[in-house]
Amino acid sequence: MPPRQVAAARMRPPAAKPLRAGERRGCPADTAAVLAAAGVFSTVRARYARCTRLGWLAGVNTQKNLSFLHRLRFALAGLGHALRSERSLRTQAAMLGLVLLALIVLRPGALWWAAVLLASAAVLAAELFNTALEALVDHLHPDQHPRIRIVKDCAAAAVLIASLGALAVGVALALHLLGR
Repeated sequence: MPPRQVAAARMRPPAAKPLRAGERRGCPADTAAVLAAAGVFSTVRARYARCTRLGWLAGVNTQKNLSFLHRLRFALAGLGHALRSERSLRTQAAMLGLVLLALIVLRPGALWWAAVLLASAAVLAAELFNTALEALVDHLHPDQHPRIRIVKDCAAAAVLIASLGALAVGVALALHLLGR
C-alpha cells in the first residue's frame, strides 16, 4: 500500500456501531441532555453537537469566533450573576468602591494606583473563579464528599491569599503616605 493510503487508513475512524436513542457518536448517551440542563449550550445546539475522536466535548464548542461584543455580553452576564448570588463578591466590590474613593482623596502616585487596582482586580478575579468552581462542583456532585471539600477549600484559600495580598498593598500605601 502506498504511504498516502496508509496515512489515510490510519486517519479513518473505526467502524461505527449503532447508536442508542439520544446518543452522539463517541458521547455518553445523555451528554447532550446533561450539558443542556447545565446551561452549557442550548438544547438546539445540543441536538446538533458533533462529537469527534478527540473527545466527546470536542464538537460542542459553539462559542468560537464570536464578535467581541458577544463575548463581552457573556462576561458581563457572568459578573452580574456572581454579584447577585455571592454576598462576598458584593462585599469585595463595595470595598473596591471605598478604595477608589480613598485613592481619589489621597491622590497617591500612578504606581500606587496601579498596585492597588491590580491587587483589587486579583481579589475580584479569585472570587469569580471560586464562584464558578463552586457552582460547577455543586452541579456535578451535589452530595458532600471529602475531595470536593478540599477543592472548595483550596478555591476559598486562593481568595484569602489574594485578599491578604491586597491588604498588604493597602498597608504599604498607608505607610508610604504617612511617611510623606
